[in-house]
Amino acid sequence: MKPVIAAILFLLTGVTVQAQYRELVGRPYPRRLDAIDRLYGSVIAEEMPAGDVADTLKGMRALAEELDDEELLLEADLLEASYDLEVGAGSLEKMQQTLDKATEAGISHVVYRAVWCIGQYYWMQEKYE
Repeated sequence: MKPVIAAILFLLTGVTVQAQYRELVGRPYPRRLDAIDRLYGSVIAEEMPAGDVADTLKGMRALAEELDDEELLLEADLLEASYDLEVGAGSLEKMQQTLDKATEAGISHVVYRAVWCIGQYYWMQEKYE
């Protein structure tokens, strides 16, 4: 009986993950902006606890791998880098890695948003050069 319950819970978890991020999949970028804004608001503006952020990123990455969606995977990387930069350690390393991956993949909106974050970081440090 336990394997059946475990299988049902696994399937329900997958459905929940898909429902949670469905607005980030299969739509052109302009139609995802509201969902992205809400996601960043709940994770960064509200300073979500690190454990909850890890669960969110895990769910996004699981769905991205299931759908073979490199763009969603990069979106998770960008969210993690933004959280690390603004709430966590304040390091640019993850943001630079995300920028490099997005550039290589040709996902321009992630490239532009990563560059913007890096620019804002230096602007706040008063390093204008």
